[in-house]
Amino acid sequence: MRPKRRPLLVFLALAAAAGLGSAAAGAAPAAAAAKGGGAPPPDLPEMRTPDLDLRAMLLLIAERRVYEPVTVLQALKGGTEVRAELASALARTPGAEARSVLEGLLIDDQAEVRRAAAFSLGVRGEAAAAAALRRAMHDPDRETGALAVEALGRLATPLVEVAGELLSLPEEERWARLLPYLFRFRDEARLPLAEHGLGLADAELHRWAAYAVARDPLPGEAPLLRRLAGDPDSQVRAWAARGLGRVGGVADLAVLAPLLGDPAAGPVVEALRAGAALAAAGDRGRSAKPAAAPPGTLDAPGGWRRRLLALLADRRAGVRITAIEAAAAWLPDPELGAALAARAAGPAVAAAAPGQARPAPPGAPAGTSPAPPAPASPAPEAVASPAAAVEQGMALVSLAHGRDPRASALAAAAGRAAEPRLRALAAEAAALLGDGALARRLAADPSALVREAALTARLWSAPPPAKAPGAGAAGKAGGAAGGPARRGAGESSAARVAVAALADPDEGVRTTACGWLADHPAARAAVLAGALAAALRDESIESPLGAIKALAARGAAEPSERGAAVELLERLGAQPSYALRREAAAALVRLGRPAPALGPVRGLDAGGAGEDLASYREIVERTRRARTVEVRTNRGSFRVRLDCPRAPRTCLSFLALAGQHFYDGLLFHRVVPDFVIQGGDPRGDGFGGPGYVLGDELNRLRFRRGVVGMALAGPDTGGSQFFITLAPQPHLDGAYTAFGEVTAGAEVVDAIQAGDRIEAIVEVP
Repeated sequence: MRPKRRPLLVFLALAAAAGLGSAAAGAAPAAAAAKGGGAPPPDLPEMRTPDLDLRAMLLLIAERRVYEPVTVLQALKGGTEVRAELASALARTPGAEARSVLEGLLIDDQAEVRRAAAFSLGVRGEAAAAAALRRAMHDPDRETGALAVEALGRLATPLVEVAGELLSLPEEERWARLLPYLFRFRDEARLPLAEHGLGLADAELHRWAAYAVARDPLPGEAPLLRRLAGDPDSQVRAWAARGLGRVGGVADLAVLAPLLGDPAAGPVVEALRAGAALAAAGDRGRSAKPAAAPPGTLDAPGGWRRRLLALLADRRAGVRITAIEAAAAWLPDPELGAALAARAAGPAVAAAAPGQARPAPPGAPAGTSPAPPAPASPAPEAVASPAAAVEQGMALVSLAHGRDPRASALAAAAGRAAEPRLRALAAEAAALLGDGALARRLAADPSALVREAALTARLWSAPPPAKAPGAGAAGKAGGAAGGPARRGAGESSAARVAVAALADPDEGVRTTACGWLADHPAARAAVLAGALAAALRDESIESPLGAIKALAARGAAEPSERGAAVELLERLGAQPSYALRREAAAALVRLGRPAPALGPVRGLDAGGAGEDLASYREIVERTRRARTVEVRTNRGSFRVRLDCPRAPRTCLSFLALAGQHFYDGLLFHRVVPDFVIQGGDPRGDGFGGPGYVLGDELNRLRFRRGVVGMALAGPDTGGSQFFITLAPQPHLDGAYTAFGEVTAGAEVVDAIQAGDRIEAIVEVP
């Protein structure tokens, strides 16, 4: 039996406590939306008052991000569950005192407490904890040791050192601790370790070794990925395809081709994406795609063209949508182009007068024939939903990527559609085609969703003419290249567009502009000061966060304006929002200023100036057990078990919003096949929320398939938007609040498409 060490922990906490006061003073009641409201469920056992008060205080200090010494001392003397809760609370509490207590909890006599401490030290990411974590790798409890390995990976500890220190353990223990988190180390030493892991008989360790080389592969790991493309495990095959798309070559199209017929959806989706990436990369510098592919890959039976044509009509939504996107990499192609054009046509395109020839699209090579007649529109029910309109628009964007001659007329017609999501995709197509007139018209659209899309497309898809078709697709993360030192005519034009967009009445449009200006600091500090002032009045937390980043980037790029940027950022120290104060502090550090003290969270953004202990008691009482909701959609229903004890504030907020019918009628605005579905945004564009933000409640619920997480715009920016994983996503662990898991109706989740609707979310027994 392990010796008990709790008296030592009490001593450490006493030493750290000197001069600190209580965090509970001066608190006020919370908003009902965040608290959940109502009496505790009647079927729960009575909780002893001391434990209830102590757990309430632990929740309070976790949310306030303060170290409260009296509470820490009381928790250290509590039972196993209370000490484990203390370790979880200290994950979000800054300062050396909290870290010291966590290091002490790493030698607690109970394994559950040590596990919580190791996880929390990893989340904190402080190099000073490395020595304690190295010792914890050898813990008698396997899970504690593995969590210590994960934490060291987060700290960028050299893999050779971690692996070397594990050599003292029996071989079975060594691999069981190292392989699950080998992906946290991007290091040349990873290859031989992963190769050994792939040869182990344990199927779970084999899978972890595969994920390590596939998640963020190094070039030398490509041979392993080629082997894994034929693995018996469908999840491993999917990961291998994804990895080959990053480090493979054009010859790997032949390796990926068999996966297009895989019975599981994941390998098909990832092979389609990887093949498109490799085809696009092979196309750069070449005049024709077929010459870039190995013999037989495109045209022989079982080749890409035939399989792509079949997958464009696949019954699995994720496969079909991915095939539509991937087909762009193989254009120009008569059959694929015709199939995409049929998809891109619809009732909204009827105004394009089907049957009339169209001129060649702008930018087409000299001598290009006029576009073929616009295809006849399908039956109205084919585009009766936003989801069908999104699919139609994605086919249009693929045609535009491939410079298909039909794309110009179809884009013009889609730009007149009644459905805003189709007009938004028409804006993306217009930018890819170089149709400035259409792009400018959609940039002035009455719908903010369309204006955002038009702005995004004009900014991120404004490459020089020599850029290869298919590169630089519109997206918030695209177009990062080209800082102030590389400004050309194209960027100067984009800068004018971005600066003009800062005057848009919609916060989503302005946030989009700030995102581009953070990567291309072309706006003067005085202009950004006005944008920041407007953003601070917006409902979305993402709007002021974007303005802060743009201002910091300008200060770094223009020394003459650094002082003005610093002055503005320093004023943000008085902001009530903890997330904004933290972002401003980080920006000041990047500009060479000392890090200001953040202070505690000043009550929850969810309501009021603060909360009293009675409010926290109620939260603890209402979250002592899991609760279940049924999510009803136009595709069917699925059930989610909410892990209230792990994420109490998040779960109660979710339940309260559902009870207020907040989610009724909202769309799943983002769907990434084999990754996530995301919904809960009242705006429908990713910028909306309930009017308050939630702090992160990071915990050890892993993002395996079907886990529900809180969508974020940065740390502590949760709200109403949630996502559900469609496949395991271990890289999300400890970075997003996981607060539930799908327990029934997984097939409905798999069928959800972007634009599908939430009809209601109701709590069920």
